[in-house]
Amino acid sequence: MLKKLRGAAWIVVPALLYGGIHMLGDWWSRAPVFADSSTLERSAAHLTTEMGAVQEALPEGELPEGMSEEALAALLDNPRVQTYFDREREKQALADYFSGGNSGLSDEQVWQLIEGIEGEGRILAYEALALKLEWLERNSDSQAEFEQASQALVEEYRSRSLQSAQAYDPYEQVPGFAAYKAEEQRIVAEVQKMDAFPQGTTRQEYLRQRLREARERLLQ
Repeated sequence: MLKKLRGAAWIVVPALLYGGIHMLGDWWSRAPVFADSSTLERSAAHLTTEMGAVQEALPEGELPEGMSEEALAALLDNPRVQTYFDREREKQALADYFSGGNSGLSDEQVWQLIEGIEGEGRILAYEALALKLEWLERNSDSQAEFEQASQALVEEYRSRSLQSAQAYDPYEQVPGFAAYKAEEQRIVAEVQKMDAFPQGTTRQEYLRQRLREARERLLQ
């Protein structure tokens, strides 16, 4: 519909929201990030490719080397592994949709999928916005309609970003931040009173070293 506009959204959006943040890459080519890294997730990630090869290349009934049928069944039945594969299918569906392939999803379902992925925190706000602008580009009947809808969407995300920044309080949300700030003041006062510094460092070098050590100790 508005293919001549393709690319404009991908260039303008990050600048509007974040002023220099890196462009959205091929999000669906990245493996999903798990809240905690475990052997289970690493095994599932490995099996994403391995199981495709099993289905296409190996004779029926033959399993990957070193894996029993019971072990494979147990791994694939695990809810977290199922979630992994579900997310891979969702990423592939989005890739197919935006590349013009057969995703099996309606336009409305794709929008809902983007919203769901964003709501779960699996993509950043600017990534979701870029995908939504691409969706609007594909589903707008005119350039005027696209420009109106995209401007409203960008303003919505800009407002969210400002509200989030205003609500952010590191003293409440960052463990150890209050203790670090107190230690920072103590270190600065101590270093200001010093006349000589270890190993021939300058006052500023020694201060940076002490503050770095405090950050590493208190903000982990």
